[in-house]
Amino acid sequence: MNTKRFVGSLLVLLIMGRTVMTINWTVVNNPVIFGRDVILRCHVGNIDCNVSGTAHDTRQWTGGQHYKLLCATEGCTDPKYKMMTRNTSHDFDLLIQSFSESDLDCKYTCQCGHEVNTTTLSVEQNKLISFPTEINTDNSYIMSGNELQIEVSLEKVNPIPICKTLYKDKVLAEANVTKLKSYRYFTDVNVSFTFPLQEFGCSGSLQIICSLLSYNITIYDENIHTCHKYDSLFHLHIPLVTACSVFLLAIFGIVYIIKRRHSNQHFDKLQQQHEEG
Repeated sequence: MNTKRFVGSLLVLLIMGRTVMTINWTVVNNPVIFGRDVILRCHVGNIDCNVSGTAHDTRQWTGGQHYKLLCATEGCTDPKYKMMTRNTSHDFDLLIQSFSESDLDCKYTCQCGHEVNTTTLSVEQNKLISFPTEINTDNSYIMSGNELQIEVSLEKVNPIPICKTLYKDKVLAEANVTKLKSYRYFTDVNVSFTFPLQEFGCSGSLQIICSLLSYNITIYDENIHTCHKYDSLFHLHIPLVTACSVFLLAIFGIVYIIKRRHSNQHFDKLQQQHEEG
């Protein structure tokens, strides 16, 4: 009876010990940024990965799009990956360089001794950042003589940005952001803003800055110089007004001369009649 209790207690301890020793891996980066390095960390607690007691241990990473061996103690099979150990703990990392969409939704396995953990790499979209792959700017001409319409398209951006317009380093207002096309992890958007030249001025620095979570990117940064357009219009008005004035003066002069001639002729007739009488 005592033997059965002892064996049962031993099994419970082994099971509990096995549960405590179970390893897992997590994503270190928050947020995760496409195009940059991402680190997966295998948490092993106090487990010694060197189960054989020799210099060779069994730490390794497997996974990726084709689920293959990525890194082991001896090195990595692909330069995209690096395995990094830590001095302060037994935990070890997998560095994924130039993180891309193809690295997501794949299974990754970290192994330490006899302990193995396999998990699918998934990241919530609100913790993902994708800086635009293309920024295309279109400045239209001045409309109605007092506005400048700015259009900027951003390709494959995440999350949908919040954009503000600054003139001479002062915030004017939020720019309009419109969805153009949606992908699984990205969105194409159009950012537009109508700048009222008469209200704020026609010369100075004009910027549009967009926020992607905790990151800011400048998508438009130009020094506008449209005052010459107004100067040109003003200089065109001067000769026009001058010509009109000269023309009117000439008309008035001609009318005055004609009237004076008529008056003189009438006076001469009266004087002649008076002399004859």
